[in-house]
Amino acid sequence: MPQPRAVVMEHEKLNVYHKSLDLSSLVATLCDAWPIGKHFLLDQLLRASTSVVLNIAEGAGEHSPREKARFYRMSLRSATECSAIFDVALRHSAVTDEQRMFAREILIDLVSMLTKLVLSVEGGPAHRSHSAPPAHPVQSRPFTPARVLPPASYPPRKSPEPFGGAPA
Repeated sequence: MPQPRAVVMEHEKLNVYHKSLDLSSLVATLCDAWPIGKHFLLDQLLRASTSVVLNIAEGAGEHSPREKARFYRMSLRSATECSAIFDVALRHSAVTDEQRMFAREILIDLVSMLTKLVLSVEGGPAHRSHSAPPAHPVQSRPFTPARVLPPASYPPRKSPEPFGGAPA
């Protein structure tokens, strides 16, 4: 019987692809413990985390640099969406801060890797024309986080215990 060929797909060669699988695995482990009534967030998180993986694979399979970059940018947007979903899930007590922070570490790596990948495929900032203005100019201003205080009539909010454990 002939030996099977060891074939490696293009996306399997990318570290960012394997990091995206880490995110997907993390989301899968959260499924069983997800609170009842919060599945709308889980559904969105499953779709967004799967989109990260699949768009990396599609981009790696493209030959056109423009199309590669387009798929990698879609993956980048989905990773950013995952980060926001974890923030919302924390506010809805669907995940603990520990779970969100663990996911955030993976997502920070993913966003960094995808940003570098997009720039490398597009030729990087040094290859862009400096004569034309950017398509969407962004005004630079310092970031100041909003301070949100609950109205006095609200009861104080209890912090969720990490992984469903008892309070310390």
